[in-house]
Amino acid sequence: MHRLSRLFLLVLVTACGSRDAEVRLKSVTGGMQYGSRRGTLSVTDTDDGIRIHGRLEGLPPGRHGLYILTGDCDSNHFNPGGRTHGGLSDPESHAGDLGNIEIGEGGSATLDITTAKISLDDDDGVLDRALVVTLHPDDPTAQPDGGGGPNLACGRIEIPSA
Repeated sequence: MHRLSRLFLLVLVTACGSRDAEVRLKSVTGGMQYGSRRGTLSVTDTDDGIRIHGRLEGLPPGRHGLYILTGDCDSNHFNPGGRTHGGLSDPESHAGDLGNIEIGEGGSATLDITTAKISLDDDDGVLDRALVVTLHPDDPTAQPDGGGGPNLACGRIEIPSA
């Protein structure tokens, strides 16, 4: 009986300690109006940083920028360090600069990136911030925001409800 109780407690602590989040992306049809679902991304805290992975669908083929914003879907790039715009692998760029994703001819792609520039839930974490896919690709040399243009899809980074 005690053995079963300890196993239950271990499972409970493990489940409660998980701080993984998700993003349910929807199309942006104008301003803050949302259309159909465009994918779900998992946001996972790993030893190497935050991993963002999942599948996107129903987007135009080609390269599109990925960014984390300060708040909702029409806010500024997440940049708690006050840095210049740059690429995902540039440690001196905005924390929310996530580079580009290549959407295939069928309108879908799998995303799997890891970055140590952000955290999930500390003072400058990304919980309750928006993640967007933009119409144009991100140009890491274009200041101040990469020139991604209007948002195609947007979703809030949040802990899924049980």
